[in-house]
Amino acid sequence: MKSKAYTPITLILSFWLVAGAVLVPTSPAQADRTYTVSGPAKRLSLPNVVAKVNGVDVPSHHVNFEFNRVVRNSPAPLNSKQEKMLVAKIIDSEVTRELVFQNAKEAGTSFESKEIDDSFQVLRKQYPTEKAWKRVLESRGINEKILKHSIEMDLMARKFLEAKVQGKVKITDAQVKSFFDQNQSRFKRPESFRSQHIFVAYVPAEQRMKMKLEELKANAESLRDAARVRMEKIIKEVKGGGDFSELAKKYSEDAGSAEKGGDLGFVYRGMLDKPYDAAVSKMKPGEISDVVASPYGFHVIKLNEIKPSEMAKFEDVKGSVQNHLFTEEAKKIVSSHINVMRKKAKVELLYKP
Repeated sequence: MKSKAYTPITLILSFWLVAGAVLVPTSPAQADRTYTVSGPAKRLSLPNVVAKVNGVDVPSHHVNFEFNRVVRNSPAPLNSKQEKMLVAKIIDSEVTRELVFQNAKEAGTSFESKEIDDSFQVLRKQYPTEKAWKRVLESRGINEKILKHSIEMDLMARKFLEAKVQGKVKITDAQVKSFFDQNQSRFKRPESFRSQHIFVAYVPAEQRMKMKLEELKANAESLRDAARVRMEKIIKEVKGGGDFSELAKKYSEDAGSAEKGGDLGFVYRGMLDKPYDAAVSKMKPGEISDVVASPYGFHVIKLNEIKPSEMAKFEDVKGSVQNHLFTEEAKKIVSSHINVMRKKAKVELLYKP
């Protein structure tokens, strides 16, 4: 029996796994897709310090940052209760982050300063000018010093937790094959299609961030009417022979695909909203739809290609199954260590949503 100690570190031990983020989809053969709408940041009314961990301040700036990241990726506005729950979860994650960082320092975890610089430059290069870079930092309530310290914390936490897991998890080839054989339904790839879309949200991003949920509900009809007017102008250009990709780049409010000409890549049937799926099911490659209304806004869709349903081959998914099994075991080890740290730590929550 062959045995390997798999350590797909970038998949498993990024800090957000420790904080409870799900990095592995339920089915290794499938992935989810959502529409993301860009927009201005919403500044929460938080104290400068939201908690203390063994006497060390946990500042609020990353709570604001993470809150806005989640809100931007949420297709529907959050109500006040959901916002409070989200803030509480993020604060708890920040407490864990600080706790792991402290334990990593105490254990003598080290790394080269170049790693911080390299990670920083990866982020910096995403913005073409210094002005654009400064603007995005300011909108998120942070500066370069705070960002570099955040990178340092995550590097320390990752390396510290790597050491805790390294060599502790062994996944055999027999385990991988057994999981594949016993979960065949999870590896059946449904029919998939590749499409582009131009998306117009019912509620523009700037209004989603500024208006309260009650206001949005009260103005829902007028906002939807305004969105339809915007979409009708777009579809007129599309039907008039305009280049679909260029029009998507110009008009689409789906921040995740607009810069790619609205291309969503291959998506399994049933992964997107029912109205989108239903529209595509009636189309042939090369066709462009009329206006399609989903729960989040209006779409005009161009279908490019269809792939029939098929069973994934074991060799094609072997690596992802190994990672999946490794992740589940690594989670248990990491959670156990964090529980021990929590019991020994003195945590003071200074803000409760």
